[in-house]
Amino acid sequence: MTLKGAPHLLLDTYPAQRRAAYESGNNTDTLTFRYAVQPADNSMDLGYAGTGSLSLNGGSMAAVRSPGAAADLSLPPPQGPGSLSSNKDIIIASKGERSPSGTAAFSDAAGLQ
Repeated sequence: MTLKGAPHLLLDTYPAQRRAAYESGNNTDTLTFRYAVQPADNSMDLGYAGTGSLSLNGGSMAAVRSPGAAADLSLPPPQGPGSLSSNKDIIIASKGERSPSGTAAFSDAAGLQ
């Protein structure tokens, strides 16, 4: 992906959805996002909120395979093949304490084209 701006990813955490901030991946086929766990955040299998959870936040993104063409921002359906929760088993159980942040990577091959 070729990026301009700072995209974010809306994660499906409980009791509130959280935004993961773009960390790295410009000019590659994998984007990495960082999410800081907040007190009381929980998830039995962390995923994103929906197929439209990737937001450009006022920026732009083009596919590496098609320079100049806008990237399709649609993600695989949550819990479906190719989704974050399908590919990674990330459990968040903060118990009301602030926890360290973590990263999640999304590849062009996983649906961002």
